[in-house]
Amino acid sequence: MDLPELTGKQLQYLREAVPRLSRVGVVWDDRIAKAPFAEAEATARALSISLHPVPLHRRAEADDVMKRLLVEHPQAILLLTAPVVFTALSRLAELARQNRLPSICPFSTYPASGGLLAYGPDFPTMWRQTASYVDRILKGPRSAICRWSAPPNSC
Repeated sequence: MDLPELTGKQLQYLREAVPRLSRVGVVWDDRIAKAPFAEAEATARALSISLHPVPLHRRAEADDVMKRLLVEHPQAILLLTAPVVFTALSRLAELARQNRLPSICPFSTYPASGGLLAYGPDFPTMWRQTASYVDRILKGPRSAICRWSAPPNSC
């Protein structure tokens, strides 16, 4: 799920965590996360932050991605939305922590994985709520239309 509108806010939160922030490493899947990256670039320009993107295509590349990022001497790391980033979340959090780099991610489970900050929707809660709605639909509750606009016993 692309959430480009959240990316700018994530950079702002990193700026609050690191007040003199000027260099941010970006871990992203360059095949699918073009909109969030474009938003990151626009916000970075406004905040006078230089971005140093390194693509991640497979979970097993997490260590190599971090090595390539460290060459750029980032002060923090921004993880963009992508399935591969989600699957490598724990390892990316561990590598950021080992290198003493504050990091932010749109996945709400990131801090529980060891990352510093998360800013995005709470997917586990959304999935639980979705299951509740599916259960209600399958059990057949009368719809709101039936309750308010149809004659009694017609739905």
